[in-house]
Amino acid sequence: MNLNRSMAYFRIHAKSFLRSKSGVFFLLLLPVIFILLFGAIFSGNGGQKATLAVQNDSGSAFSHELCSALNASGQFNVEIVPSGDNISKFMQHNSIDQGLVIPASVTSNSTGSIQFIYSPSDPYSQSYGLVIQNIVLSMLSHNTSPQMKVHNIPVSVNIPKYVDYYLPGIVGYTFLNAIFAVSYLVPTYRKRKIFRQLELSGLTKGEWLFSMVLFYFVLTAISDIVLFVVGYAALGIAVPVTWEMILLTGATIFVGMLFFISIGMVSGLVTKNEETANLIANVIFFPMLFLSGVFFPVSMMPSYLQQIASVLPLTAMIKVLVDVLLYAEYTTVVPILAILGVIAAGLFVVVAYLARKMDID
Repeated sequence: MNLNRSMAYFRIHAKSFLRSKSGVFFLLLLPVIFILLFGAIFSGNGGQKATLAVQNDSGSAFSHELCSALNASGQFNVEIVPSGDNISKFMQHNSIDQGLVIPASVTSNSTGSIQFIYSPSDPYSQSYGLVIQNIVLSMLSHNTSPQMKVHNIPVSVNIPKYVDYYLPGIVGYTFLNAIFAVSYLVPTYRKRKIFRQLELSGLTKGEWLFSMVLFYFVLTAISDIVLFVVGYAALGIAVPVTWEMILLTGATIFVGMLFFISIGMVSGLVTKNEETANLIANVIFFPMLFLSGVFFPVSMMPSYLQQIASVLPLTAMIKVLVDVLLYAEYTTVVPILAILGVIAAGLFVVVAYLARKMDID
């Protein structure tokens, strides 16, 4: 073996690799992005207070003292839920993963039962029940035989499996694939002059873009139907199938396609190179994948990441899917979905206009 020839080719291949933007991104930059994202998501929870919805139906001196102790513990930001309201719906609508119900039967400092409500989708949520139990025991330390108990129950007893909570996020993930498809397709069409050929046939760029929306809407819908069937057959995922659920889920998929096809078109417009377009798509794809609640609940992230997540379109779409698929909250999501639809349609119109005005033939 000739070592000199091997080293010569090593140098040639190294230079070729460093010219590849996607190669450098996946080998060097992507692991750095992962460690920064995962580090930010999982290291920020320790010093962050959890929001705790408290419904005090007792009104006793002990219940008020408990609320004060929870606030003073440094673990919780207490939000009071009016008596008579459905605390599970309050938690759902306000994106709160922990709740506490102090029943009217709690009238003394030694007897009664308190309900701690947690979200199975948040791995930290149930552990706060132990924190509350310790606070209660500390308050009753003077009592030789305290009877006060804290019972942990999930926020929705209608959802039998934890895996159900991850279904909306996985459905949301299927929306993102459209970014890669279009961002790669646009520079390819530009290089091969396909857009010019399509225009000679009378098809405008706006019409082409809308055909992409329709195509990936059908493709994503089929993908999600397969996802539901496999989830039901293999994992026992129990999602109530109604016409409202089908229509609202379909509308969410269509709005998602409008958003992400348009975003993919933008990444394709700014460069004539497929590799660079793919790099831009990855920069958009991965932060949105990990910060929108696809795999990790947004509530477990540090507050600054929650602020970023709140402006991502996929976060809002997953929230709509959670309400539709898990809680059957059909009427409450319609205004949110309408707003998302208007924004997505506006983005689509702007991108179609830019594609027509820019010389991308």
